[in-house]
Amino acid sequence: MLTAAECLEIIENAYPDLWVYTYSFDNKGQNNDVLIVNEEIVFRFPRTARAAERLGIEAAVLGRLQDRVTLPIPNPLYLSLPGDRKSST
Repeated sequence: MLTAAECLEIIENAYPDLWVYTYSFDNKGQNNDVLIVNEEIVFRFPRTARAAERLGIEAAVLGRLQDRVTLPIPNPLYLSLPGDRKSST
């Protein structure tokens, strides 16, 4: 389980051009710690290797659904999973 400060440090290291003006932290989830930045960007930090794997699959599926359905689909703009170099989708 991470702290809000640790999550902010991870984000700053991965995305130094992202300005964090406000944030809220939730560590009550079963699989992820969550940091909401600037009231609009949701960062999820998986607690286990299995949760990280699922998060990677979810991001891939969401990316493929963009522009293919008429429903609003979350678009993973920032993605950095264990074993990955910084990547954006």
